[in-house]
Amino acid sequence: MDEQMDGRTLVGSYVCTEKPGEFKWAPGSLTQAIVKGFWIVFEDIDKAPTDVQSILLPLLEGSSSFSIGHAEAVEVADGFRLFATVTTSKHDFSHALEGRLTYSGLWRKVMLGEPNREDMVNIVNGCYPSLDTISSKLIDTFEKVNSLVSYQFGGLNLAGGFSDGILHRFSLRDLLKWCKRIVGVDLNFEGLGLASSGYQFIYYEALIQKGPFADIRSALDVLERVACSIKFNEPVLLVGETGTGKTTLVQNLASWLKQSLTVVNLSQQSDISDLLGGFKPTDARSICFPLYMEFKDLFCQSFSKEANEDLLRYFDVYVMEKNWVKLLNSLAKCAKNAHKLLEGKKRKRSLGEWDSLFSRLNVAHSQLGSASGMSFQFAEGAFVSALRNGHWILLDEVNLAPPETLQRIGAVLDGEKGTLCLAERGDVDYIERHPRFRMFACMNPATDAGKRELPYAFRSRFTECFVDDLMDDDDLRLFASKYLDGLHTAKGVIDSIVCFYKAAKKESEEKLQDGANQKPQFTLRSLSRALGYVKIAEKSFGFRKALYDGFCMFFLTMLDVPSAKIIKNIIVSLLLNGRVPPSISFADYFVEKPKQLNDSESDEFLSSYVLTSSVTEHIVNLARAVYIKRYPVLLQGPTSSGKTSLVRYLAAKTGHEFVRINNHEHTDLQEYLGTYVPDSHGKLQFQEGALVKAVREGHWIVLDELNLAPSDVLEALNRLLDDNRELFVPELQETIPAHPNFMLFATQNPPVLYGGRKMLSRAFRNRFIEVNVDEIPEDELITILEQRCIVARSYATKMVQVMKDLQMHRQNSRVFAGRHGFITPRDLFRWANRYRTFEGKSYEDLAKDGYLLLAERLRDDNEKIVVQEALERHLRVKLNIPDLYNLESIYGESLSSHAIRQRVQESFGHITWTKSMWRLFFLIERCYRSREPVLLVGETGGGKTTVCQVLSAVLGVKLHILNCHQYTETSDFIGGFSPVRDRSTIALEYKHLISTLKGMKIFIHVAGDVLFPSDISGAISVVNRMNEILDRYRKEKELFPEVPPQDIDDMEQIKLKLMHLHQKSKAIFLWQDGPLVQAMKSGDLFLIDEVSLADDSVLERLNSVLEPERKLLK
Repeated sequence: MDEQMDGRTLVGSYVCTEKPGEFKWAPGSLTQAIVKGFWIVFEDIDKAPTDVQSILLPLLEGSSSFSIGHAEAVEVADGFRLFATVTTSKHDFSHALEGRLTYSGLWRKVMLGEPNREDMVNIVNGCYPSLDTISSKLIDTFEKVNSLVSYQFGGLNLAGGFSDGILHRFSLRDLLKWCKRIVGVDLNFEGLGLASSGYQFIYYEALIQKGPFADIRSALDVLERVACSIKFNEPVLLVGETGTGKTTLVQNLASWLKQSLTVVNLSQQSDISDLLGGFKPTDARSICFPLYMEFKDLFCQSFSKEANEDLLRYFDVYVMEKNWVKLLNSLAKCAKNAHKLLEGKKRKRSLGEWDSLFSRLNVAHSQLGSASGMSFQFAEGAFVSALRNGHWILLDEVNLAPPETLQRIGAVLDGEKGTLCLAERGDVDYIERHPRFRMFACMNPATDAGKRELPYAFRSRFTECFVDDLMDDDDLRLFASKYLDGLHTAKGVIDSIVCFYKAAKKESEEKLQDGANQKPQFTLRSLSRALGYVKIAEKSFGFRKALYDGFCMFFLTMLDVPSAKIIKNIIVSLLLNGRVPPSISFADYFVEKPKQLNDSESDEFLSSYVLTSSVTEHIVNLARAVYIKRYPVLLQGPTSSGKTSLVRYLAAKTGHEFVRINNHEHTDLQEYLGTYVPDSHGKLQFQEGALVKAVREGHWIVLDELNLAPSDVLEALNRLLDDNRELFVPELQETIPAHPNFMLFATQNPPVLYGGRKMLSRAFRNRFIEVNVDEIPEDELITILEQRCIVARSYATKMVQVMKDLQMHRQNSRVFAGRHGFITPRDLFRWANRYRTFEGKSYEDLAKDGYLLLAERLRDDNEKIVVQEALERHLRVKLNIPDLYNLESIYGESLSSHAIRQRVQESFGHITWTKSMWRLFFLIERCYRSREPVLLVGETGGGKTTVCQVLSAVLGVKLHILNCHQYTETSDFIGGFSPVRDRSTIALEYKHLISTLKGMKIFIHVAGDVLFPSDISGAISVVNRMNEILDRYRKEKELFPEVPPQDIDDMEQIKLKLMHLHQKSKAIFLWQDGPLVQAMKSGDLFLIDEVSLADDSVLERLNSVLEPERKLLK
């Protein structure tokens, strides 16, 4: 039991049949046990929700019948018995009995105490009689070790030990594991020592098979313990800091033993259905692919695989092309022929299996051919599939998952006899556990951000191994040699690498800090990645350059400027004998020929992008990562430092598709992976998210504002971010390997310094190549303004001086509020763009544009004076503020103030044009022409909404208005799926189209006497008949001179409209664009009223619309 258990799954519920849209009643596990007279045991009944306990009440009161709902009841069979277990230890926080068991007085309780010494002797002797002579000494040793490693928890005994306040690390379960291992090894009981053959056995068990694995002592030690646990069918828990090789160890072991391994990344959003499965909408793939795999197995058992390779290859092609109808037809035809061939061979078992498969293929064909109705089926999760098929499963980041999710699979951890019953599906039988099934879990210590301790009842079932990265010099030499194997390295290079790694680790603890003022973490992952880069890049750039680049990439780029100098000196002195290799152009890292994208937008971006010295340095750092194409990149720096544009430039330069996702505080995993949406026929189809598409197709994706997203969502991506580069999608039960060209980038502002930004865990950050992007230097800002914004260098210099002056003033006096500073580079570029847009010609025009942009955002007149004085001081002009809001400067003679009043009067109504209203209209119209988003701040009744309506009237453009409140959602802006309600309107449109069609001359003269169905369900037959009419006209055109050519085009348009209406009539839900999307598509104005009431997470979703690109990913 767990808190997520639904009482309806125990009693029963309606489930989908194989026929779409049809449901049948399926009794649950409890109902089946009651009817058939089974015994049923509820483990941890105190954890069950109250509705489950209420369902059991009639049975506890001795009722002879059991209600299953809908005024129906079943008789309780004589053999039915009800049992439950409760862990009553006061020391386990998760099992507090008081107040948890609602009807505790109705149960007959049997208390099971802890086994004493005599009990343990009897248990050991009973389970393992061969240990009779040493059982007492084993228990003495067990108790002695337990007393030495017990943990004190302030008077609370968390696990139920021998004395109050003490947590015993080992339980009776561990004692029995130990005994089982002793029995399984050749031991010399006379001397109570390990035989020499035993030493060799354990050693060679660790060295199962040589592979790409560094045989360092600590790794072999863990490998030996894990291998022994595998041999005795024990679940294994690996605990250690990030980058110590926990996952790699299990993967190598599975590879050496040729075992299939499934890795599931758990997170706080992990649900029990991700592991065990649940009812999911059926699509063509979920129906056909399991039948295809079953067909292949049965075919290979019945016939020669080698002799039929061509036939099987055809089926594989259909699967790859997702041509499911052809696949089913071919499989059914083949199954029918197979039945005929086997009839005369007296193989009744095979005949029965082929008959069963043939009937299910026909059912599947009818499911695919069904035009309407939704269909659901229970899809087993990754854990159940591994348990049934004998695969290994690794639960990564296991201590991120909710405790109730983990407790649900706790029973499987009880060794070879561990069981699992899928009550969610209504099962009463256990899933047959395959003898080769093994389970592993990995976790970081609870000292890391977002990590927590596992529940003791769950953790104690594992055989636990701690994985550390402590290594002596010999181990580090062996580690480096293994990664550089095959390279002709100079004498002493390995020793230099070891010295550098130790020096870098020491400096990171004492002096170094990254761009967020945190200690950097250098781990074995950092070292292995640097050495891996060296081995790959050595062929292209030479050993010294590859060595320099590799260690800079993983030990230097994340640091701030002072720390980077320290590490650079260490790299040069220890690894390169004091000589820095010559620099190369970032284009030299692009070994592949750039792809050509027919994208004018990318070409325009490339032509306007300015490569300064610091920008080029950052691009070189990114280019190294692009060269190796293995690791994600995290760019960290202040706002407006050009982090996203760096990636966009590289993507455009190399011809890769660029995709951007804006994160926010409520980013959901579905935004990355996808969700079920209805198709045109009303069936639910899984629509892959932007991340899944990028992984499949090799796009470059940027996760903007990474540390705004919830940690549990980000941790679910760990498997994609490490060396495995694969993504598991629970809804598809599919592990997707990353396309070779796929690259993942992320950007973030430093935590703490910026509101809402959180500290990411060490385990998560260590998976990235980090690049610290500082603010753009002043001299480079001048160059960018000159080249990109086409502003004279003297003018650009003055603008930067103004910015520096205002920033210093803000820092000294704190006059100006705002967490991002009074003026940022983004404001500077807007200022320059305004000067260019409004064709400025003098310092006075520059000052006017600067004042209207920078001063008009301020509420205090004294602050406005500060801006004015700074502009006048640096630009050496005198501003006359009242003259700035001159309407003639907007339109000149084409539209006077009188004409504006007249236009507003006609379309909007009477408005009193006060001086304040003229000023406000002037400012927002100026923003409109500069294509800038506008934020109007002021007291209620100040005319903020009115002036937007006035602008709409003057421009003759529609204004969309959305009023925000505290419950406003993202879908209110961009739209969402809504039920199709206007079916009567659809029917009327259909009838109108049919009447229009009948009035056309091509119909009158060519069609003849044709009756069209009056109902829209017959739209397909109408379209087919129209195709026949068009074909006849084209073939016999000369026979119908009275038909105008325009009728052909009109009929084609009607045909398209009929098909669209038919799809719309079948759909249950349709996507409706929100007001923002409608305005963007139509080029209209969009007003968000009371924007401050909306949640920050909703507004963060709109960030990309506020950027100069003005794009939105729906």
